[in-house]
Amino acid sequence: MLYFFYGDDTYRSRKKLREIEDRFHALMGGKEASVRIEAASEEIAYMRRTIETPSLFRDKRLIIIEGSREASADIREYVEERVPAYAADEDVYVLWERGLGDSCKKFVSLVKQYATKTQEFSSSSSVGIRSFLESELQRRKRTLPADKKQELLAYAGGDSWRLVNSLDKVLLEGDGDTHERVSGQKESNIFLFTDAVGMRKKDQAFQLFHQFKEEGMAPDQILRALAWHVRVLAVVADLVAHGERESDIARQAKLHPFVVKKAIMQSKKFSLAELSNFYNRLSLLDTKTKENRGDISLGLLDVLLAL
Repeated sequence: MLYFFYGDDTYRSRKKLREIEDRFHALMGGKEASVRIEAASEEIAYMRRTIETPSLFRDKRLIIIEGSREASADIREYVEERVPAYAADEDVYVLWERGLGDSCKKFVSLVKQYATKTQEFSSSSSVGIRSFLESELQRRKRTLPADKKQELLAYAGGDSWRLVNSLDKVLLEGDGDTHERVSGQKESNIFLFTDAVGMRKKDQAFQLFHQFKEEGMAPDQILRALAWHVRVLAVVADLVAHGERESDIARQAKLHPFVVKKAIMQSKKFSLAELSNFYNRLSLLDTKTKENRGDISLGLLDVLLAL
């Protein structure tokens, strides 16, 4: 059996992944038969060994393959060739992909032919993201004044992952200047840090990171700021690669022209694959820490070391 989830809204798609994992673990009476493979950071030999070796403990397995389109060419080919087999297998396979632009149309079309369930998680429209905010507030049994909601929506754009992280922080801290608390730009110079990372200035990035820790800045605030910045670089780099003009990029990505100009300059320091992998690592770090399976500070240090 094969499930296929993809799209820019990684918060909703990862939430769906967790729902599937929880149902499978409840059905099988444990987590021993589930495997999660981060394709972009693995080698083909590990992929083959993990997928093709039967479980000694369970009759059925849940195998989640994340980011195969961001992995090496041999892994991309391996996953693509085995799509029909995944669909016919008694094990449950889930292919999870971030985004997927025009270059992946052939892959998307192939997987859709065989998948039992396919769901695209696109970035939310202004109406959709507002509805999402209301549902999150209702789920938490909390309220916010209209002006605070508007500030959050303006800050998050159509990114529900960014919105939910910002909302958590706002609700924890109580009333005040939402924009200033969320961005932290006046007190912490967080944008100097994200720019240093964008320019691959490792020494400066490390210096600022340790400065933030000494000042008592929450690691999750650093992670959110960096994830948003890297996402912007990846979106801009993809649009540049497709021949879009600077003015059109600002309109399509809903970014200020100054932000676009800076992003174009910084994105040249990375390949598009590097940016995709970078964002994937940050998103996965966020997910792991929310599930108490990781440490944000250590994870961020690993990310900075890889610059």
